[in-house]
Amino acid sequence: MRLVFCSDLHYAAEPGDEQALERAGATIDRLKPDMVVIAGDLTARGLVEQFAPVAEMARCPKAPLFFDISGNRDSLAGGPPPSGPSDSDLQY
Repeated sequence: MRLVFCSDLHYAAEPGDEQALERAGATIDRLKPDMVVIAGDLTARGLVEQFAPVAEMARCPKAPLFFDISGNRDSLAGGPPPSGPSDSDLQY
C-alpha cells in the first residue's frame, strides 16, 4: 500500500496558497497513492471559505481512500474551541 501523509497545510487563501495547494495536489497525483491522509491544521483560521480549496485538492482522483484529521486551527471560527490534552502548551 502506498500512503501519502501531509500535515499542517494552514491554508489561508493568501497570496501563494493556491499555487501551493496545486503543487501539493500534483505531487500527490504523481505518487499515485492508495491512501491520502491530511493531518492537523488544514486551515489557518477555521473559516468556511478556507476549507473548500483544501477539500477540492484532496477530492481529485488521487487515491481510493482519503482521511483527514482536524487540528486545533480547524475548529470553525466562532464555533466551540477544540478540547486539548491536559499537558498541551497551546491555548485552546
